[in-house]
Amino acid sequence: MALTSTEIVIGKDTRYNITLRVDATAGKGFSCFVCGGDRPHVGAVALISRKGEEQIMKLDKGCTELDEEAALTVARMLNDSFREAVSCTAGVEFKDASEKDIKQMRMNFTAAARHFIGTYER
Repeated sequence: MALTSTEIVIGKDTRYNITLRVDATAGKGFSCFVCGGDRPHVGAVALISRKGEEQIMKLDKGCTELDEEAALTVARMLNDSFREAVSCTAGVEFKDASEKDIKQMRMNFTAAARHFIGTYER
């Protein structure tokens, strides 16, 4: 079984920089990490089984709703596309984030996941 790693950066050199790193195990699941903003960190993890059963956990006292949303959104997108087990850890934080900032970060982590889905070859 081959392990492949892919790193996708959306919004490079901007305040809205998001990095998505995905380790794929050739049909045996995905492990990924989403980070960005002013303080990349380990905030939340979402786990989804092949059957779509979900669990989300906060891993840091400073975990935000955006951490949970990023982890769960990316995990769902990969699971929906490939029907594989997914573990997605996320840590995305902005100091003094406006609604516009949060909306842009959402678009960027979603775009990163879409890019991975569109280019991944089993």
